[in-house]
Amino acid sequence: MLSSPALRSWIARIDGDVAGLVQFVLHPEPEIEISTFGLVPEFVGRGFGGHFLTLGTRLAWDVVGIHRVWLHTSSLDHPHALPNYRHRGFRPFRVEHRPREIPTEDSPSHGATDLS
Repeated sequence: MLSSPALRSWIARIDGDVAGLVQFVLHPEPEIEISTFGLVPEFVGRGFGGHFLTLGTRLAWDVVGIHRVWLHTSSLDHPHALPNYRHRGFRPFRVEHRPREIPTEDSPSHGATDLS
């Protein structure tokens, strides 16, 4: 999958240390899904998430011909994730409510929200 032309990945570094990852999937509509976004634990809560998401979103919009950039979030994400997305201009376009289950490594996200 990493060799797929539809997949683009960037690593954020701070003073040479890996701080986070943003990964995109290019869809044919033409739109981009931010499939992975996050900081490594050592950088969470230090004020880098908003700036990193702004840069990642700009990278997505810089792809020629893109009409929409979107992502998923869920109730399992960091509590600051949804406010961060909204502050960067993302807005909900679909909300799904699923019964709560005990999460396992193989469980899909619960309470997913799609944002664009």
